[in-house]
Amino acid sequence: MRVNTVMAHWFVFSGGDAEQCRAEVSRLGWRAVDEFSTGLPSPAGGITMTGYRLENDPRMLVLVLPDNGPGSCVMALLDGPINLSDGRGEAPGRDPAGIPRVASARRLLHLSGGRIEAAFYSSPARPSEVLSSARLTLESRGWRVSMGSPGILLASRAGEPDLAYFARGAPGGSRYLVFATGREK
Repeated sequence: MRVNTVMAHWFVFSGGDAEQCRAEVSRLGWRAVDEFSTGLPSPAGGITMTGYRLENDPRMLVLVLPDNGPGSCVMALLDGPINLSDGRGEAPGRDPAGIPRVASARRLLHLSGGRIEAAFYSSPARPSEVLSSARLTLESRGWRVSMGSPGILLASRAGEPDLAYFARGAPGGSRYLVFATGREK
């Protein structure tokens, strides 16, 4: 997997508790990076993504944890420092599946590997405006769109990857994730 063009190795742990994962990462000397932390809605109740660094180590650790109770923890260890900007205020990468971004968004993160691609954005728009704009854009291009749990929009179209938008309020607007995954043939 690549994160903003940096190679990353990822792992999934099931049945752990988010607080236990955070405590273990802290015990090992990893410290949270404030500018790389956000929450997103999910069908199970919400997830939090946080980046961590070790002192004098170029690598970065990213944890994606459930907001409440036990669940799966996704952990990505990046081989080197992550470049959060390409010099124009955008994270390196692209918009998933060639779908244009919505709501005057700025890309903060790009992930790609295997059959998945995702991008994480910051927008001055409210989450409902982000999802409404995405819905109108996708429907105008022939996508079938449906609303999932609050803050989640799902889309599909023959011959294209399935899309999911996850939006949550943030200071000054919202943060949202666009996730594209290929289907089995």
